[in-house]
Amino acid sequence: MNAMELNYDMVRDSATVQQLAERDLRNLATPLAVLELTGTRALEDLRIGDVCKFSWAKYGILDELFRITNIDYGTLTDGRIRVQAMQDPYGAGATIYAPVPASEWESPVSTPVAATYRRVWESPYYVLGRRFGILPDFWAMMDLDAAYLQEAVQKPNTDYLQWELWTKGGAYSQAAVTPFCPTGLLAAAIDPEATTDTTFVDVHDVDQVTAETYCIIDNEWCEVTAIDFEAGTLSLKRGILDTVPVAHAESARI
Repeated sequence: MNAMELNYDMVRDSATVQQLAERDLRNLATPLAVLELTGTRALEDLRIGDVCKFSWAKYGILDELFRITNIDYGTLTDGRIRVQAMQDPYGAGATIYAPVPASEWESPVSTPVAATYRRVWESPYYVLGRRFGILPDFWAMMDLDAAYLQEAVQKPNTDYLQWELWTKGGAYSQAAVTPFCPTGLLAAAIDPEATTDTTFVDVHDVDQVTAETYCIIDNEWCEVTAIDFEAGTLSLKRGILDTVPVAHAESARI
């Protein structure tokens, strides 16, 4: 067996590539038949390079394609025409091509969709202070009647990395591209005094949560003091940033 690599750089269709490869394989692997025949002047219109069909029922040959390689048109005293031909390499045998199987590859990237769970709220001064510190220019230019907004969005599908925020001031324009927010649901209702072993379920990106960060349950802000990923529990400091501890029902979103 001899291996050969063929490239069809200008062909982008897999079915066409399959046909070209089959044709070249057949030409390289199949010995071409040679034909010599003598006929009447009815063959006088044939020319070297022409392709003709040849049939011989006795040997089961039907419409085999041959390309003429040489012609002897005879003489004045001998009007017989002698033709030499070789089996046409592009028509050697009828090949049946199986349909190209559909690709089983599936794109790992989902189509962007609107987020199912999202929340927008006014940013507390505590958050602005942690972000901008004591920058005089920031606080000097801040309008006392203005508000900074925060947004949290749950990842709709596992392959998503970021989400886009678009705002409208006439026409919509992109305002931010940011990662998704960790979120989950309370596995059971909690009362205002509960601070430890708060169990959560249906979590998304909870591995990004660390101690000394904050979370929101309904409208109550809490500080995460500890998290146990294996047990699926949180320890919380309740009612921070001018909110008060309240009871929360089962499946309340964190």
